[in-house]
Amino acid sequence: MMSYLTSPDPEFDRRARRTPKGMMYWAGTCSDPAATCGGCRHYGYMSVIRNASGNAIRTIAHATGCGLYHKYTGRHGAEVKRTTPACKYFEPRPEPAEQSEHLVQPVEPADCGRSEASSADRRTEMDLSQYATSQFIKVEDLADGPQRKTITNVEPGKFDKPVVTFADRTRLTLNGTNVNTIINAFGSTESDELIGKDVELYVGTIRYQGDDKESVLIRALSRPAPTKTLQAELDDEIPF
Repeated sequence: MMSYLTSPDPEFDRRARRTPKGMMYWAGTCSDPAATCGGCRHYGYMSVIRNASGNAIRTIAHATGCGLYHKYTGRHGAEVKRTTPACKYFEPRPEPAEQSEHLVQPVEPADCGRSEASSADRRTEMDLSQYATSQFIKVEDLADGPQRKTITNVEPGKFDKPVVTFADRTRLTLNGTNVNTIINAFGSTESDELIGKDVELYVGTIRYQGDDKESVLIRALSRPAPTKTLQAELDDEIPF
């Protein structure tokens, strides 16, 4: 028998051994050889459990799964380590807050012949907000009333609860009530589709372990994006 019928392709074998079963494509095929799955926006996703009426009743965070693999296969793949070399569908994970361009103005060389007022005009200007630590919003933070915010990132958090980051770098851990509100308001379970959406935070009451408890609740301000029909979803090309 010919050797090429019995010997595996060394390159194919190498890729197969280094690629977890839950990845969208071969590991190490990203154009950036230093990129890893942990830095990809598709790393980690949420799945939703619905009741017979179609209402969301529970969410499950898959912190180490490939969201793109789940989106196109409908299956939950095996765990993918953060250090796994990224595949060709790698997209950088967005920062919690966009960095302002021209954050620091260049400082001109010192000129002792100029007046003190002119020197003051040349002082470096910077936006210190980017150096502020992210703060989780609590009930007492809304004592003066509701606050409007823009979503910039959604990522899995502790205890199977997603965490939302807003444009002002504040964050909110979403309870089940808030997750259901967002899904029903925007008509999507994909976290990427929440980026840029405007919401309002207010203090409300939820039922917790048989008691009424004050909690930070969320309501949608942005209009939901039009949803695709089932046929349109089926007609989408799978990027293999």
